[in-house]
Amino acid sequence: MNFSKNVVTNEREIIETLLQNHTPSELKNLAKKKLYVCPYCDEKLIIRSGDIRGTYFAHTTNNACEKSEQVERAFQKYIKQKQRESFRHPILVGMIKDELLTANSGSKDIIIEEGYLSPGLTKFFPDLYVKIGQSKWAITVITKINESEDIQIASQFKKRKKHFLDNGYQSLWLIDRANFALEKNQNSIVLWETEWLASTRSSEDTKWERLLESLGERNEVLDAFSFSGDSKRKGWQVQSAYYITIDDERTYISVNRYVDDRVLKPFRGFLIGEVYRISLAKALQIQTENFQLADSKFENELREEFAKKHQTLLIIKKRKLEEELRRELERINKLDESAPWPVGKPKENQSGYVLGRLRKREKKVLSIDEAEELERKREEVRRSLFIGSEEEYQKFKRNLENTGRSWG
Repeated sequence: MNFSKNVVTNEREIIETLLQNHTPSELKNLAKKKLYVCPYCDEKLIIRSGDIRGTYFAHTTNNACEKSEQVERAFQKYIKQKQRESFRHPILVGMIKDELLTANSGSKDIIIEEGYLSPGLTKFFPDLYVKIGQSKWAITVITKINESEDIQIASQFKKRKKHFLDNGYQSLWLIDRANFALEKNQNSIVLWETEWLASTRSSEDTKWERLLESLGERNEVLDAFSFSGDSKRKGWQVQSAYYITIDDERTYISVNRYVDDRVLKPFRGFLIGEVYRISLAKALQIQTENFQLADSKFENELREEFAKKHQTLLIIKKRKLEEELRRELERINKLDESAPWPVGKPKENQSGYVLGRLRKREKKVLSIDEAEELERKREEVRRSLFIGSEEEYQKFKRNLENTGRSWG
């Protein structure tokens, strides 16, 4: 087995940690003096070392107690499960555990253990198990993802996620920042399937959804931000990907909230607000049986800024459309000098007038491509003049078509 209980400190000792400061021979001498015992049966443990299994704790008799054998099987499964991870994996896991222990030292309501000791889990194991009151958390760090492995990893990931959920665990997945990919011209996050599956939802995501719903229809809002998304998607589904990184010997969590958009390779989402980072210590602060994972005050500021930017973009788009209409009017008047813009005609009728002029002239003097482009612009004008939702607009159009009438 890879762990024991120190009879002096009464704390768990992990063999890998001990080997960082001791040679196998030194540990054997300590074990001979009965420093280490089994945490389950309190029997004295010895140290064994070899080329195949390495250095490990063992019962003095050939038969280990049932509980220690059960834990050993879980440990071996966990070791096999994390073999594909990068060299950064144990470093990051160690930092997370240290932060959790430091932040919650002395708290009787919080338990922090290695993931393979998670109660009830038998098939898959997280890196760390945390119990906060009645809530059980499975914390897992993902460091290495590439194209050739993503399909296989994603398949296993789904099983792990389900196994945790079926046994009453909430999952927190922290992804190595080295995997982050941003499409700047679209302000979108591009994800491996594993990253997409690792994304989770929080109370802050729900607040973002409420804001987005108040701004309007999904396609209209995304169009205002020049995001080319899946036009068939309806409603708002906001979720977050959390990336872990080490910078200047400090560890941070990068918070990435996005609107779920493309759910096939390459997975993709529209980033909302601003990607920001918080210290690992702050991210792992516990609030009502949950990890904080956010700067709530800053999130409120981001939502206010997002709403203001959306309003500004709508004004810019409206002005641009008005300028296009003005230019089309000038172009039509040049094509037909006998029908200039009527003097004194109310400005509010300008859009309808332009539409009418376009309809009269397009078949006579415009090419097919030009006519199609003008039809597209007419539709933009109609939609900008209609006050109501997209669904109401489409219903209005169908009613006009059914009655043989036209608009504009």
